[in-house]
This record gives sequence, C-alpha cells and structure tokens, in this order.
Amino acid sequence: MRRERKRIPNFLRKYRRLIGYSQKAVAKKLHQKSTAIISRWEKGLTMPSAQNLLKLSRLYKVLPQQLYYELDREIVRELNPGAPETMERKFKGSDP
Repeated sequence: MRRERKRIPNFLRKYRRLIGYSQKAVAKKLHQKSTAIISRWEKGLTMPSAQNLLKLSRLYKVLPQQLYYELDREIVRELNPGAPETMERKFKGSDP
C-alpha cells in the first residue's frame, strides 16, 4: 500500500513564473542536471537544501520565508506558542 505524503506548501512556482524563468532555466542556474528536482520542490514533495533555498531566494528576489510562507508561520507558532505572531505581521504586506 502506498502511503500518501503530506506536501510542503510553497510559492516556488509562483515566484519563478513572476520572474519569467522556466524550470529549465532555474535548474541551469542552480547547476542541476534536470528539471525533475525543481518540479519536486514546486510540488512540495521535497525541499531544497539550505544552500539552494538561499539561491532561489536571491534568484526570485524574495526572502526565503516568502517562498515557504506557511511553513514559516507554523515554525513561528511552534517556537512562540501564545505569543503574537510578529513575523506574520512583518510579512503581511508581501503575502504571495
């Protein structure tokens, strides 16, 4: 029986398209041999390494937190239970 994995929500595809790059162009800039890894990241099946996340952030001209906004919000809530979500308010103007 195949187990369904929870997908990691992200805005990688949105920001890639906004900047006008194809998956092939991004793969080339990140020195990837194929677009398969870019596709898996965008579908939320896997996450880029920290280094590739920073590269994507620079390439798309956004903060890493904006690429993985939902995950960032979960982390803020987990680290600061009951506290106001100041990071959420900080990025609210840049919601994707």
